[in-house]
Amino acid sequence: MAALKSASASDPPHPDTASWAARGPHLPGRSIGDQLDALRRHPDSWQPDEKVVTGGEAVHEAAARLSRASTRRARLAEATRFLSTGMTLAPDLFTPRGEDR
Repeated sequence: MAALKSASASDPPHPDTASWAARGPHLPGRSIGDQLDALRRHPDSWQPDEKVVTGGEAVHEAAARLSRASTRRARLAEATRFLSTGMTLAPDLFTPRGEDR
């Protein structure tokens, strides 16, 4: 956000836009101002960190509807095995330490 705020709102899209999109945050727009608006609308800007990163309990509830595996980690891995996102989904991210794996 600092990179966007340090430029003029009417400037063309930030030069790092493509590398940001490759890592996840897609901020479309014809100008820095448009990209700032997209960032403000993005859940990363207004949702609590845990919900943005892990989806909270909703992720596990959805996985339980799609898998009968015995642990959360196994349910998540099984429920998402068919997804083709271009990145590896890490069940460890969605299973806090100390919970069944």
